[in-house]
Amino acid sequence: MNTMKRTLVGMMGLALMIALPAKAQTSPEEVADAFHKAIETADEAAVERLLASEVMILEGGHAQTSRADYMGGHMKSDMTFIPHMTRTVLDRKATTDGDLAWVVTFSTMKGTYKGKDYDFASREMLVMKKTDGAWQITLVHWADK
Repeated sequence: MNTMKRTLVGMMGLALMIALPAKAQTSPEEVADAFHKAIETADEAAVERLLASEVMILEGGHAQTSRADYMGGHMKSDMTFIPHMTRTVLDRKATTDGDLAWVVTFSTMKGTYKGKDYDFASREMLVMKKTDGAWQITLVHWADK
C-alpha cells in the first residue's frame, strides 16, 4: 500500500474512533450502574448521554421535567452529595419489553456529608427506552424511607 493510501486509511480509522461513542451499555442494568457511576464521579457528559432529553425526574416533593432542567439544577447537588455515601444494593429487578425497560432497585445509603450522618433506605425506579440501539433513561423516581 502506498503512503497516500496508508495515510487515508489511517485518517478514516481515526475519524471513526472519534465519531463512535464510548462503549454503549447493552442492558438496562448496565445503564442503571453507569448512571450512578456518572453521578458519583461528576461525569456530566455521561449523564447527558444516559438521560433522554425529555426525562422526568421525581424526587421528594419536586420534579425536573427534562434533562436540561436536571443538569442545570439538582444534578450538581446530587454530584456533591452522592460521593460521600456508600450505596449497598439490596435487591434489583429488571424487566424488558421490546424497546421499553424498567429497573427497580432497593438499596441503603450511608455516609457523612457536611458534618451530618446519613443512613437511609432508598427506592429507585428507572424507566428506559431503546432508541437507535441504545438505552436511555426516560423516568427516574427516587424515594427514601
